[in-house]
Amino acid sequence: MRTDMKYILGDRRGSRLAGPRKGKRFSPAEFRKFDWDFDDAPFVAGYVGHALERSLIGTRRWGRGYADKPIARYLSSQVGRRWNDILSDIRAALRKAEIAEAHWPDIVIHHVAVEVQMLAGDLRWSSWRGTYLALSHEYAPPLYVDPDSGRLCRNMSIETRRMRQKRLAAEATRELAARMRPLSPTKQLHLLSDGNWWEVTLGDARTSVVSDWGTADVVLRAGMSNLPRNILYGRPGVFATSKRQLSAKEMKRHGLG
Repeated sequence: MRTDMKYILGDRRGSRLAGPRKGKRFSPAEFRKFDWDFDDAPFVAGYVGHALERSLIGTRRWGRGYADKPIARYLSSQVGRRWNDILSDIRAALRKAEIAEAHWPDIVIHHVAVEVQMLAGDLRWSSWRGTYLALSHEYAPPLYVDPDSGRLCRNMSIETRRMRQKRLAAEATRELAARMRPLSPTKQLHLLSDGNWWEVTLGDARTSVVSDWGTADVVLRAGMSNLPRNILYGRPGVFATSKRQLSAKEMKRHGLG
């Protein structure tokens, strides 16, 4: 890690122990205005620490009081090394950095899942709530420490919300294609629960006055499907007005097995 990392992080307020790096020095009396602790300890945390940092370095756009990306890039470049060695290098580079000391847990846990265990044949990490979640969780850190080798590894199993939505949409499309083939806006071919393919004619449910759709829909009335209408027909607002079983010649023409 580069020797000036503490300055890159944004630790610009100087040290009450060793003098200023940039700007004026802040005396212990000034620190006591914001700190509940009177032993001159350099650690300031929680809401008190946040108020102190805002008064000394101002509000930062990224919200944590320090630049996060340099640490993320460094950790990403250290994949494959032993985690204890990486941690020692970080601590040595950020020693006596006030911001790093106040935010020390966040600097690590936002990027690396340190507490990882093998549970039920799957690697799981301990979240801030103390619960063990799968590494594929959308909020899992991008890196993790292998519990066997103790080395830093890249988490390749993260599934974000968008990735999950795309996967579920693809699965729904495949499931629909296996049991339904559209011919026109009002004609569909369906593989129903009796194991046969049927041609189903659809009507507009929005213009029909029906009290019981289980009786009005000929497929549901015959008990040939347990799916809701919007899933069965692939879109809402329609119902089956008639059905006809396909012949072997028609099934061959449509490429149905």
